[in-house]
Amino acid sequence: MADDKHELLPSDVRALLEQHRREVATLRDQGIKQGNEARRDADLKVAALQQETERHVQTLRDEANRAAAGVLQDTKNELHVRRAELIETLAAVQDACAGRGKREEADAIGRFIVQLETEPGGDVQPAPANLEAYRSRIGESFLFTVTGNIAGPLWGTDVYTTDSSPAKAAVHAGVLRAGEAGVVRVTIVERLPNYRGSTRNGVTSSPWHDPWHGAYRIEAAI
Repeated sequence: MADDKHELLPSDVRALLEQHRREVATLRDQGIKQGNEARRDADLKVAALQQETERHVQTLRDEANRAAAGVLQDTKNELHVRRAELIETLAAVQDACAGRGKREEADAIGRFIVQLETEPGGDVQPAPANLEAYRSRIGESFLFTVTGNIAGPLWGTDVYTTDSSPAKAAVHAGVLRAGEAGVVRVTIVERLPNYRGSTRNGVTSSPWHDPWHGAYRIEAAI
C-alpha cells in the first residue's frame, strides 16, 4: 500500500525518499558498527582492568600469607619458649615436693612434665569458623590462633558444640577478650546429651537440647 502511494508521488520526491532510506540505512549500519567497536574497546579495557586487579589482589594475598606465616612462626617460637620456662618451673616444684616427702604430688607433676615434653606444642594454625571437620577426633587437642569475637553461633557452656564459633567460645569461656588475639587449645570431647546455654563475659550462648554429633572444650594454650 505504501509503495502504491509512493508511485503516485513525483519522481523527484520518490528519488528524495530513496536517498533518505539509503542514508538512514548507512547511518544505522555505521551506528551498529561503531557501537560494536565501542563495546569491544570497553571489553578489552575491562579485561585489562580485571587482570590488573587480579594481580593486585594476588599480591595482597601473597603479602598477607607471608605476614600470617611470620606471625604463626613467631607464635610457635614463643610457645616453645614459654613451655620450656614452665617445664623448668614445674621441675623445681617437683623437686621441692619430693624434698618435703610429698611423693604423690611430685609424681603427678612429673607425669605432667612428660606430657608437656611429648605433646606437639608448636603445631599452630589459624582457627576455622567452626570445629565440624574435627568432630570425629575425640581426645585430640589442637592449637589455633584466634581473635576473640562476640558474634557468631555458639551453643553450650564449658563444652560447646562443634558447629560453634571458637572465636566466640574463647570470649564466653574467658580465654580471650573481644578483639584480643591469642593462641587457644581446643580439645575434642565426647558429645553431651544436651548443651546448656549461659551468659558469660558479655557473651550469651544458646542451649541445645539434643546430643549434637560433636563437642569441644577451649582453653588458653600453655
